[in-house]
Formats: sequence, C-alpha cells, structure tokens
Amino acid sequence: MKEKIVIFSAYNRALWLALELRSKGYDIFYIDFSARLGGLSPDAWESPFGIFQIKKINYSQNVFLSEGAALKKVNAGFTILSEKGPIEFQGPLRKQSFQRYFIDRDQLDYLKTSSSMGEDAFIKFKSLFKKMSFEKTWCLHLTHQLASQTYFDDAHALDQKGRPLPILENWMLRTISRRGAHEIFQTTSSKGVQVFECKIAHKIKQEKGKIQAIAITDQLGKKSEISGDLFLNFLSQEEFFSVSTQLFTQVISEKPIVAQWFWTRYRFFTNQNEVTRVLPEAFLLIADRFLPWTHENALMIHRGPRSHEFVIWCRVPGHYRFQESRLQLLGEKIRSVFTNHFLETSVLQIEMPLECLATEFSVQAPQFPVFSQQDLGKIKKSAIANLMSCGPEEWKRLDTTYLLTYQQEILDKLMGAHEEPGIKKRRGRDQEIYS
Repeated sequence: MKEKIVIFSAYNRALWLALELRSKGYDIFYIDFSARLGGLSPDAWESPFGIFQIKKINYSQNVFLSEGAALKKVNAGFTILSEKGPIEFQGPLRKQSFQRYFIDRDQLDYLKTSSSMGEDAFIKFKSLFKKMSFEKTWCLHLTHQLASQTYFDDAHALDQKGRPLPILENWMLRTISRRGAHEIFQTTSSKGVQVFECKIAHKIKQEKGKIQAIAITDQLGKKSEISGDLFLNFLSQEEFFSVSTQLFTQVISEKPIVAQWFWTRYRFFTNQNEVTRVLPEAFLLIADRFLPWTHENALMIHRGPRSHEFVIWCRVPGHYRFQESRLQLLGEKIRSVFTNHFLETSVLQIEMPLECLATEFSVQAPQFPVFSQQDLGKIKKSAIANLMSCGPEEWKRLDTTYLLTYQQEILDKLMGAHEEPGIKKRRGRDQEIYS
C-alpha cells in the first residue's frame, strides 16, 4: 500500500512535486495556505529572478510551468545595466561588455558549467576565483548573492555553498493571473491530487513523536481532518507561525527564525518615450557595483502588462515590513535611480509594496525571505519523525529554476528511501541463487 503524503505549501511552491508523487501512485493531500497568509495576488507569486532553462529542468517541469500561466522569453537573455553600460549575456554586444566589466572566459565557463558539475569539481573550480580581487570577480559574487536565501556581504558571496544563478542560459518570465491560479488548482485536482485551500488550521494530532493528522477549515467553510504517513512542510518558519502559533510551537519550536532581509516589489507607471520602448522585458539595474546590492542599488525590473508599467523588485531589511514611511522614502530613492539612468523618463505614479503595508490584506510573512548565516545555524531538527522541513530555510536560492531542481531532489530522496529496501531484498535473493 502506498503512503499518504500531506504537503503544507503556499504560492504553488510544491505543486510539481505533488503531481509527480501522485503519478507514482501515492495519495497526495496538498494544503495551500496562500490565502491564510494574506492578500498577495498570484501575479506576485513568481520569483523576481524568472526561469533559466538549464538541462536539469525536465520535460514534466516544463509542461507544469506552461499550464495556467503565461511564459515570455526574454530575447536578450539576462541583462545587467550598470555604470559602464549594459552587459548582455546572450545579446550581440556581449563580448564588448564582458571586456568592459572584466568578465573573462574562465568566469563564463564557471557560470555555464556550474549547474551540471559534481560537488567536488564545483568546489575546486570556485576556489580559483576566491584568490582574485573583487573588481575582477564581482559578477561571480553577484550570481551567488543575488537570488540567495542567505545574506553575504558582496565581496564574500563566493563563500556560499549554493550554485550561482545560471545567467548564461535562456531566460523566461512566468506570470500567473487569479484565473490562472484557479485553473492550476483545478488541473492539479483533476490529476488526482487532493487540494485544500486552507482558511483556518485548527489542530495537529500527534502520537509517539509522529503527526497523525491536521484539522483545517477550507475557504468554503468545510472542515476536514487530513491524515497522513509523511508530512512535507514547504512553509518558512515565519509563515508556519503566522498560520498557527499553537501548531508551530507544537511541532517546530517556540520562536520562528525571522528573515534578516526580504524581496519586495514596487510598481512604476511612467511616461512613454524612445527610451522606455527599447528597454528589455526584464533586467537588473545596479547603480554602483561597489556598494551593497540592496535597497535602491540592485533592482530587478520587469515590464508590466502595459507599455508604461514597470514592476521593480528590491531587497530590503526585514524591519521595513509595515513601515510605510520607510517604504515611501525608498520608493523615492528608486524613482531617482530609475530617472537618472533613463533620461527624459518620468515616473508618474508609484504603487507601494502591498505585502508590506498594514492593511486588512497584509501578507503575514515574507514570501521571498533572506536569512543571516547566524540565524540559520540556530535551527534545530524537528523532533517529529515524519515531518520533513522543505521551506525557504532549507533552500539555496529563491528562483523558480532552483525550486524545481530542489523538488526533484526531494522526489529522488523519497523514491530512494522507498526503493532501497526492495533493492536490498532482491540482492539478498540473488546471493541465495548464486551461492
């Protein structure tokens, strides 16, 4: 008999894994806490770093990405705009921009091969660049720091254990509408995954150090008790704490690890001119490469659905949450950076980060948190034997590409754990035959 697996998630973080496990015959119960965590609309669920089409992204993951969502290829690939002009990683001017910014062939080889290298070869390759100056290796530091879920100072970003953002690969943006989010859940349900959109989490039943079941009320007011053999938690500790302080204390710890930084987004509405018309679909704007890549100095900018609309992501300190005056001041600083770089462009209106404002729809915890090394080191393993922590604290990066590869790692771990006894049994039988 196949196990029952219950997944705690939000913002579609583990849907592909749920579908894959269901296709292999497991009973899957997917509890979505997105609405319980606040009023963040589906168009903000996707990572600001888009999707890089590395070889590890398999066919079923590509199919999943296209269902219920709009995919748009960024023809110029990943682009950085900084003080010496643009760096195009796939465009026709890439060789000249590499020379201007000291990006040599060894660095390009590192960025190209890192996602497929074995761990030992990767560590050895990376060590070559640690001896070089920051001025010459700043781009590698950036690729390790930009989407990381652990904060490092710019010049120490190569100390991170994760792989760099694969910025040489084809790059896409993915957007989800409210209708699309509903369609994704419908499709998931039609494939056999039991989806519950949670409104209230009541209690967790435990016995002998294991979770037996969780009782919830869904968005339609229906109460359910969902039992399982294994529970996968894709929520951050802050998110789980927001869902239910009592349940968090019961199964994880007394206090959650709090994000030191987080990514949030503004929306700019501009005038239209020759400059705004030729800007890429998405790009990274760095005002000064030698200042910290936070606040207004590192902006992930996406074109919005209208030609005069730009969605601007930035990394800000955790204590900025619900501090409207700080967020307004930062918005003005971002406006200044934007208009200084794109002459004759004026910002007519700024839409504030909705998930940071203290409204009735406020988001209870950061969706894209960035932690300090010190805080992550304080995390203790849960005493619950059948609860697997798969939340942002366990990740290496925050981009969708990484999240899909991480789900594949979880799938491989689960399948390996269940197949290993059978392999051992077969090998034992083989020994009997040939002895």
